[in-house]
Amino acid sequence: MTESWWFSAMCRRTPNMRKIAIAAAEEKAVIGILAFEIASLMSKVVSLWHCLGHNQIILLKEEIKHSSGIRKLVSENDNYLMDLAIAEIIQNLTYVAKSVARLGKRCSDPIYHSLEGVFDDPFDVIDLNWLGWAYKLKKMERKVKKMERFMAVTAQLYQESEVLDHYEQDLIIRRRRRRKRNVNQVKLIEFQKRQRQEVNYLRELSPWIRTYDYTVRLLLRSLFTIVERIKQLIRSNQHKWKLLLNGSRSPSSFSTTTLGHAALAHLYANIVILIEKLAYSSSDESDRLIAFDDEEDREDLYNMLPATVRRSLRLRLKIKLFETTSGYLSLQQVRKKLEWLAPLAHETIKWQFERNIEKQRMAPCLNVFLVKTLYFADRMKTEAEIVELLIGLSYISRYGRKLNENASLNVEKAALILIE
Repeated sequence: MTESWWFSAMCRRTPNMRKIAIAAAEEKAVIGILAFEIASLMSKVVSLWHCLGHNQIILLKEEIKHSSGIRKLVSENDNYLMDLAIAEIIQNLTYVAKSVARLGKRCSDPIYHSLEGVFDDPFDVIDLNWLGWAYKLKKMERKVKKMERFMAVTAQLYQESEVLDHYEQDLIIRRRRRRKRNVNQVKLIEFQKRQRQEVNYLRELSPWIRTYDYTVRLLLRSLFTIVERIKQLIRSNQHKWKLLLNGSRSPSSFSTTTLGHAALAHLYANIVILIEKLAYSSSDESDRLIAFDDEEDREDLYNMLPATVRRSLRLRLKIKLFETTSGYLSLQQVRKKLEWLAPLAHETIKWQFERNIEKQRMAPCLNVFLVKTLYFADRMKTEAEIVELLIGLSYISRYGRKLNENASLNVEKAALILIE
């Protein structure tokens, strides 16, 4: 059984709060099993607040400014790039707001029954009923800490509940077999009893016994506070944001020529990462690429390529037939290009991984912004870079050091390694 001394100590220090929470639960409907969903919502709210912190915004701006990949494939306009990041934050806020609105319908106070649309336009004049609902900065920080404690307790509750379920299932099996009680079964019953006490104890500390009114109020006021923080960041451009948000709620609305708009960002990220693997697989003694000599590796890479990239590759190969060997990328040049392209690919995979984890358990989001991935990369520019890398790797793999020794080598045969 997992130790929970921290939760026990905290509970002993706040007996009155426990009594108040339990009394409130008796009068109004409580969260119950939805505590796990509530903790997930809280994690999103906490993450949104943290990513809007002053230091985090400065760090994001610096990362964007010094990313060669972003500036080559997305934009060199710093304001536009920050707009993409803010748009993603607003989109995540509206997703959380919709979940809070659904919970609001279960509240006792009718003020929470019609929350749909409250955050449809975060920069519009908010209904007078909601004026003053945003927390002051210091109070918001306290609420964030409270939500973090709820998240930690609920995660602990989830683990301990699984242990309890294991004990209960084991007892059910033993009883079905109609075995007489022995020492082991008595011990198992005792373990189950203690584990149930632990689970009940953690429920009292988690959102489990909190009312819908209490929970929705906490989340709603936090969202209003986040909106105020966003307004501070874009104070001079609120009119522009109103126009953008009225057109579409998705960050991809900024451009229809991106990999994200074509749903190709994840695929292209995997292609770039595989190219990176091949580019760094050469031995110390030669420029020859070891991994690319394997026919299966070449087929895997070629089969990953979309039709547009294959067509572009064939066209470039035909043009290359009339060029000298100096027109091909050296291994050093291939790796130099990957220095700025590969980070975008890795961030894309990381972004997708975090979203998958977020759906499965209580995990914060927005550790990676889409603007730092291939999502907003220009499709034609990205494909052109990939084609150049493929041709370079193909030629290097075939000839290695001989590239500079014999300029009259069969260029066509070398370049066609990928599609033999």
